[in-house]
Amino acid sequence: MDDTLTIENHADALDQIEKSMCDTINELNANSEMRQTYEIMMMKCEYVEEFSTVLEQILDNCSSITGKFESAYERAKTQNLLSVTQTPRALALDTHLFFSGLLHMWVKDTDGTKFRYQATDLIKLHINLRRKPQ
Repeated sequence: MDDTLTIENHADALDQIEKSMCDTINELNANSEMRQTYEIMMMKCEYVEEFSTVLEQILDNCSSITGKFESAYERAKTQNLLSVTQTPRALALDTHLFFSGLLHMWVKDTDGTKFRYQATDLIKLHINLRRKPQ
């Protein structure tokens, strides 16, 4: 996963987290080049020898994305949007790992019968599980 997730200061921080993940899924659906890159990086690439630096870059991007999620969850906490008591850091790690796993399954589900066409609904559910009832 690259560092393209954009999480801005938004009136509703949880909406922005959801939007950033859904935007990535929508871009994968629309952009065959991006989709093929994800497929290669997630299913066909071994990160040994000359590709070990690529793995380091991926891990750096993961840290950056987690940091963006953490900042957004901190804003959500300040905005009193969260129904959960976990720290913004724990929520950020959980969301990043959820989304990484979803992307891996999305890539593997080439016929769309398991995850691909449900991805945005799953993202919305993930966020709604954190949202305080109104």
